[in-house]
Amino acid sequence: MAERSEVDWWRSLLAPVPCVGLAPDEVDRVEAAHGLPLPAAYRAFLSVAGRRCGSVWVGTDAYFPELLDVRDGALALLAECGAVDLLGPDDVVIGLHQGYELLCLRGREDDPPVFHYLEGADALDPVADRFSGFLVSCLVEAGHDVAG
Repeated sequence: MAERSEVDWWRSLLAPVPCVGLAPDEVDRVEAAHGLPLPAAYRAFLSVAGRRCGSVWVGTDAYFPELLDVRDGALALLAECGAVDLLGPDDVVIGLHQGYELLCLRGREDDPPVFHYLEGADALDPVADRFSGFLVSCLVEAGHDVAG
């Protein structure tokens, strides 16, 4: 899916949800903070809801500007647990919750799988095959009425 249609898809999905997106230069700053290209689905999501997405991920550093520091925070968490090797160079950290758990995208696909780490674990656990499906689940769990 081309990035423009990807953004349109997110706008349509998130229309009933109070969202605040990022300007293109802010999305670029998030990408630079990770040091690698962001997956297309995640870039498009940030354009539509990179500052806020309803009540999804309340209490989690998952929005701009905190997103600029989540990779470093995730690496610090993993270092404390002796598990720094679990986060690969191509993994994109999309959330850090209270310093003890993280969410990341793994792989180079446009809509990659989502993985979760909880302090003390010895592996990243898969939680969804695609970021878009994961976010729809999070929206529903947060009580938002969306048709994904």
